[in-house]
Amino acid sequence: MGMLWVLDSRASMHFTHEFSNLIEYTPALPKKQIPVSITSEKHFVEGKGTVHLEHKVENKLVTTHLYSVYYIPKITTQLLLMGQFLKEGLHITGDYCHLTLFEKA
Repeated sequence: MGMLWVLDSRASMHFTHEFSNLIEYTPALPKKQIPVSITSEKHFVEGKGTVHLEHKVENKLVTTHLYSVYYIPKITTQLLLMGQFLKEGLHITGDYCHLTLFEKA
């Protein structure tokens, strides 16, 4: 099935728990680790990097580069910040089981 990402309207950053997803990586300095509250627990960002996501657009496999994806090894869900896509001019449409991001023509 590949890696599963959740598009989250309440996320504050893109997050991954899979170090192997990160193409480029910069570790956070211990005194600069950002605390993040997920559910009732506080976790710390251990670094950030770039992730390449492969997905289909009109049945063609394409790669999207996500920058500033924060690495938090103790989380269990990989999150995509919906607001970031909207700020970049993308639009979202979908239903209860499928969302599509697209550029307005």
